[in-house]
Amino acid sequence: TRTYEVGRLTLHGPINSLVIAGLELSLDDVLVRIPEPSAATLGGLGLLSYAWIDDPQWLLLSMVGVGFAWASILSLPYALLSDSVPAAKMGVYMGIFNFFIVIPQLVAVATLGYLLKHLFADDPSKILVLGGASMVVAGLCVLRVPEPAAHAA
Repeated sequence: TRTYEVGRLTLHGPINSLVIAGLELSLDDVLVRIPEPSAATLGGLGLLSYAWIDDPQWLLLSMVGVGFAWASILSLPYALLSDSVPAAKMGVYMGIFNFFIVIPQLVAVATLGYLLKHLFADDPSKILVLGGASMVVAGLCVLRVPEPAAHAA
């Protein structure tokens, strides 16, 4: 089997994939019920906890928080947007929205290597803390998105 090292955690290829796939299937109903701000906050806390957890086995608990965030990141932004834009212009707005996904990724690729080396002293765990703080802020920002009139209770 292949072994992958990610920071302080060693993953064993096929076994790790099967465990994660099983968790995704068994938690599917739970993930749908967690609101976006809570999911982003759980993910942020999961990444932030990486800086304080020394035992690699406990990092799996951190990744549970990241998994909740990942599940919501894949679908909820599109659901929030689709409820807020006119149906006739849905494709245009989705395309523009994708710019706001891709451009930050390109900025991260262009800058995080430099920041890691010069600002974070080649310590990748500090980049995870930055990502965790960003996810918590993102969860707070989602609270400002108004509910569409049809869904307001």
